[in-house]
Amino acid sequence: MSNQIWDEEIEPPAPNQWVRLGGVLAAAALIAAIVGMRPSQVSPTGVLGYSLMQTVLLSATLYFTWMRDGPTWRPIATAAGLFVVIMLVNLDKADRHAVAVKADMATFGKLYFDAGGRLVAPPDPSSHGPFSRATIKLAKETEKLNDEYMLQLDQSGMLALFDANRIRVNPDMVKNCGAIIAVKSDIPKYKARHLALIEKGRRDFEDVDAESEMVEAVLRGMDSRMPQARSDIERSWDLNSQQIEAAHAACEVLARGNWHAQGTVFAFTSRSDMAAFDRHSDRLNALSEQLETIADAGRQRMRAAQKEMARGLK
Repeated sequence: MSNQIWDEEIEPPAPNQWVRLGGVLAAAALIAAIVGMRPSQVSPTGVLGYSLMQTVLLSATLYFTWMRDGPTWRPIATAAGLFVVIMLVNLDKADRHAVAVKADMATFGKLYFDAGGRLVAPPDPSSHGPFSRATIKLAKETEKLNDEYMLQLDQSGMLALFDANRIRVNPDMVKNCGAIIAVKSDIPKYKARHLALIEKGRRDFEDVDAESEMVEAVLRGMDSRMPQARSDIERSWDLNSQQIEAAHAACEVLARGNWHAQGTVFAFTSRSDMAAFDRHSDRLNALSEQLETIADAGRQRMRAAQKEMARGLK
């Protein structure tokens, strides 16, 4: 009796219906993911390796839930068929993605900064590819930071400081000059956040879903311009700090009350106050010109980057 038991062939139990159902659901989810997933590899070698990985995962799921008790040829043939289909799907997605990335360069070339320093992009979001989206994201985050700073200046009264009519209507604006100089203590925070933004922007470009050669070329261009960009950011916030000092000094002159409004212009009744106010105004204007020069240089660097990327695609 014991010999009979050992001589009988012991077959592995077939998967039950719940395991089979789970296998179907898992396979369906994997297939949907494969079809819907954006291509992370666009080179032929990358697509081959990625397709093999997906095939192994899907084939293993089907084998352990459906085909383990079947003939040997079935899982092999299934895996081969799946690989061909997955490879064709991934190649098609990679081709379409490569075309979209190259088309994105046309969109990227149309980006520009308006007179207020805000990035202007083509209105159709469908034309925004990975490089354009990364650029727009960085610009919007930078604009948000600048808007926050300008709002703080406005709340301090600094932006209305040189409009005599506004101060005539609301004379309390020059009774709290300390609110203006208080903004200066936040300049290091704004500077640090701005520097962090461009570092984050660099990482966003590093993660762009495009051919590695194209991404590396873009990153080389960014890295070559990054030292100047950092220097300009630091210099700009230092100039902003000096503007706050000059505005505070002008506010203290106005706080003495030796003036009356002639429209938007101050008519001083004290020559020394007039001279001091003009000196601080001239200082503010000179600092504004320096800030504008830095902004112009940044716009020129962007145009150079756009031309550089366009040449790289020819």
